[in-house]
Amino acid sequence: MNLCIDTGNSTSKIGIFENNELNHFFLFENIIKKEEIARLCNRFPIDACIFCSTAKPDFEFIDFLKDKNPFFIELNQKTKIPITNCYKTPETLGKDRLAAVVGASFLQPSADILVVDAGTAITFDFIDAQKNYHGGAISPGLSMRFRALNEFTGRLPLVQVAENENIELTGNDTQTSILSGVVNGIIFEIDSFICALKENFPALTVVITGGNADFLAKRLKNNPITLEKNLVLKGLNRILEFNR
Repeated sequence: MNLCIDTGNSTSKIGIFENNELNHFFLFENIIKKEEIARLCNRFPIDACIFCSTAKPDFEFIDFLKDKNPFFIELNQKTKIPITNCYKTPETLGKDRLAAVVGASFLQPSADILVVDAGTAITFDFIDAQKNYHGGAISPGLSMRFRALNEFTGRLPLVQVAENENIELTGNDTQTSILSGVVNGIIFEIDSFICALKENFPALTVVITGGNADFLAKRLKNNPITLEKNLVLKGLNRILEFNR
C-alpha cells in the first residue's frame, strides 16, 4: 500500500492507495503529527510513502517518515515526474500544483487540461496533450478575499457564505454586495480564464479540485467541468509509482 501525504496551508490530507485506487482518505485540520502517521503505519501494511508540503519544512518529521517507510520520497524539484516541467523556476513551484497536473494528466491522458485548485489560494495550471506543463496563475481564494475586505478596511464586515446560498449579481446591502463581489468575481475570473485558453486549445478539458471546488463548480458557466476532490493525492500516488 502507498501512503500519500499532502500538507497544505490549513489542512493535511492523507490518502492510502492500493493498485492505484484510493482506498482510505483522512483529513486533519492541522499539520499532521508523527503520532498520527505512526498509527496509520501500524494499521495498514504501508510499503511506500510520498510527502508533499506547502508549509515550512519540518526536517524532524521528514526524517521520521524516512525511518518509518521502506520506500520514501519527499516531493521536490529534483523528483522524477512523468511529465515535462516547463516552469522557469521549478524550485519555487508549489508541489501541490505539480502533483495536481500529474494527477490530471494520468486521469485524462492525451488531453489539454486546465487544473483549477480552489483552496486557500486559487491556482490555474495548464498541461498540454503532450504532457508539457506550462505553468499558470495564482489568485486569492474565497476566504482570503473575504478576510482582506474586512482586515484592510475600517468598516466592512467579515462575511461568510453558505454552501447553497443564492448569490445575486447586484447586492442590495453591504453583506450581499460583498458576497456578489467576491463570489461572482471568482466565477467571472475562472470562466474568463477558461475562455481565453480555449481560443488556442478548443478541446480544453477543465478539472477543478480543492476545498471550494464543489461550491464553485456548480456556478461556473463553462461546461463540462470535471470535479476531482482528491486530485493532488492521486497525482502524488502517480509520482510515487513512477519512481518505484
